[in-house]
Amino acid sequence: MKYLIPTTYGPGVITTGLIDHLVISHNKFIRLCRKFVEDSLKKNWLWQSPKVPLQELNSKHFVKCSDEFVKLVQSHSVYVTSNGNVKIQINDFEIIERDFVQEFALGKPIITHVLDIPQVIWKRPVHNTQIITAVKKNIPQQALPPQVRSGILMDLKDNLAEMTDICEIIETVMRFLQIKKEPAKKKLKEYVENDLIIVGKLRSEKVTDFCCLEHVVPLWRFLNAERAKYRVRNEEDPFTVKQEFMEELDDEQKLSLEMAISKMTNIDNMLEVIYEMIQTYVQTCNLEDKHKHLRVVLFDYVHQTKSEPISHLMEFFPPDIKLSQVVCTWKEIVRLQDATKKKIR
Repeated sequence: MKYLIPTTYGPGVITTGLIDHLVISHNKFIRLCRKFVEDSLKKNWLWQSPKVPLQELNSKHFVKCSDEFVKLVQSHSVYVTSNGNVKIQINDFEIIERDFVQEFALGKPIITHVLDIPQVIWKRPVHNTQIITAVKKNIPQQALPPQVRSGILMDLKDNLAEMTDICEIIETVMRFLQIKKEPAKKKLKEYVENDLIIVGKLRSEKVTDFCCLEHVVPLWRFLNAERAKYRVRNEEDPFTVKQEFMEELDDEQKLSLEMAISKMTNIDNMLEVIYEMIQTYVQTCNLEDKHKHLRVVLFDYVHQTKSEPISHLMEFFPPDIKLSQVVCTWKEIVRLQDATKKKIR
């Protein structure tokens, strides 16, 4: 399929080149027909050739004459038999040209915007830290205010399907924004519907009303973390990483983590940063890194990616938890956060 969709680079350039060649050949032929009418028939051009953009082209705009053309040639030909062989002798070649132009080429358009091919990005999950870094470089990112985050969750009402749809759209947006700068204050809804031509998929009033392109990375991180929390609550595994990074916590570590979480603030931010780190750094790091202290790796990751700092990370977070336990640590923090919210209620 990637060879059939026209693109400006990659395998799709073959189709782009073929389309370009066919359009140029069509336009050249229509201009030859016009010249024939004006020069050979000594008449003014018999019609004003309309101009049709490539995107609006359909079958009625093409010169189609396969069967009819054969009949036209046959009507001006004679069959000659010589020594048992039958030959076709074409008479009145100029009449055939005249009739062909007037019957089949008359009124066909000139095609415009020959190379106006939309850019195509193949949809796949965003796990690459380079994409996030490139988006942040092109468009400085701003955190989502708490009331916006709450509003988005109220709009989606734990609907995993709608949450997934929005995540896929945001991932598509990020793949475009990594290679092209856009105004930071441009509305996400405007970019998705007008630039990417994806209409009616952002099913959250809070997202469409508030979010701009400067919010795409925080929005991606927030929604994906919420999806992962949903799976943890349903006893599902939200991460696909090497087994070496899924080591369990022992009872003492769980207890020390619970004490740390009770003292730390903005747990949602910590969960989102750890989620992003798992989906980027942990996916590609060396297996030897599993022995590193999680809080040190997390602190360095926040600094390198210029993410929002995790409050009291080095002060309270258990120092004996390793990077090899990052997935189980994330799940345990979700469970602890849910248990705390239940107590408050």
